[in-house]
Amino acid sequence: MFSALTTTIYRNLLLFILLTLLPACSVLAPNQHELRRSSQTVLAKIRAIDPTFDEFIKNAYAYVVFPQVDKSENQINGAFGDGAIFKEGEFEGLARLSQISVGFQLSGIRFIQVVVFQSPSAYETFLEGDFSVPFHVTARAIAPGAAAQSRYQDNLAVFTMTLGGLMFEANLRGQTLNRL
Repeated sequence: MFSALTTTIYRNLLLFILLTLLPACSVLAPNQHELRRSSQTVLAKIRAIDPTFDEFIKNAYAYVVFPQVDKSENQINGAFGDGAIFKEGEFEGLARLSQISVGFQLSGIRFIQVVVFQSPSAYETFLEGDFSVPFHVTARAIAPGAAAQSRYQDNLAVFTMTLGGLMFEANLRGQTLNRL
């Protein structure tokens, strides 16, 4: 019959297919009003932790708030979340974050992520579709004073805050953002 290796390969292939196709299903379309409200709640929470964050995003061209990103990692790793786009402080639309990678990392985590676009050109690149966060861009943990110490990398800044779970490794590699 099937060897353990063959079973593992088929299981991982099925998981990869599910993680790739499910986000594209319209059945999973986010509720715009709920997502907008939860994004505003997250921004208020971040401002309470780091008052300098408000000034950082006021000076940005646009930003995307992902109030909840779920990430699971074993052999094929994936993360998924929907977010609200804000341009010059005003709600602009919805976005989807997805990440697929292969390799051993062990975690199951839920976190908040905010992607900040410094310039119109960086934002326009995002709007063109399948925007990938460059490999060298690092995320900064949301903490008191973190935004004041942050610098843009390729006109991007990324902030994260863990909501729960356990992670042995964290990265932005392979992370793709799309406007919905």
